[in-house]
Amino acid sequence: MTERTQRAVESGDWAREVGIPLVNVESPNYKEMAIVAVATDPENTKKTGRFQAVAELASEYKFTEENGSTPQSIRSLRLR
Repeated sequence: MTERTQRAVESGDWAREVGIPLVNVESPNYKEMAIVAVATDPENTKKTGRFQAVAELASEYKFTEENGSTPQSIRSLRLR
């Protein structure tokens, strides 16, 4: 959830153009926690060359959004 996302929600563009439920929007901080978790994992080379979903990393490394929520993996969402 960034300032741009918030403006899109307020204008109605989010629902019309993106369509992902807001409960599945990840904050920049959530993504940063995933980066730190992988960067500090001594076995991080096992993740090389593969797509990593932040929600799946959150589950593996046991972190949540600041509000305690855990957005679903993008792999489980139906995107337009």
